Formats: sequence, structure tokens, C-alpha cells
Amino acid sequence: AAIAILAAASLVMAGKPPAAVYGFEPPRVSPGIGVRSALSKVPVHLYKNGLDIVPDLPPNWQHAATLIHIGTPQLPFPNTLDHQIERVILALSAQSPPA
Repeated sequence: AAIAILAAASLVMAGKPPAAVYGFEPPRVSPGIGVRSALSKVPVHLYKNGLDIVPDLPPNWQHAATLIHIGTPQLPFPNTLDHQIERVILALSAQSPPA
């Protein structure tokens, strides 16, 4: 997910913005808001399942967009179980389709 986000920012900087960016369980990609600013005109959809700890890393860095929370936490504290792709797919399949 981090590579997709940074590749999208690179495309924007090259004058070839992507139609959209999707990231599942992305880590934070920038200590500042530069990546978020670069992608401000691109639809960015970043999903966090339950209490997955990966999107909370590295501490004090920034996401390229607001996280969309999905799924139910496997444990009552930040964990890596919620990062399992099977749990992410299950959580996404339970989402209502966009109106």
C-alpha cells in the first residue's frame, strides 16, 4: 500500500495523476503533509481493518488521506491479527456498496 501511495504521488508530480488510489492496511508514508498535499486532487481510499497496528506506524508520521475504518477488531488492543488479508477481505465484503 505504501508503494502504491508513493507511486501515485510521483505520478502527480510528473503531471500524470492516477484516476484514484486504493490502499489496504497502509503504513504512514510521510513525516509531514507533503504526500497528502500532492494527492489532494486524487481520490484516495485507505482502509484500516479493526485495530490493525500497521497503519499506526511509524509513530508521528502522516497518512496520505483519512483512513476508512472497516471490520471488527480481533483483539481489544492494536494487533497484527487484523492485518491478515483474509480478515481484510471479509471486512470489505461486509461493507455496503457505495450509493
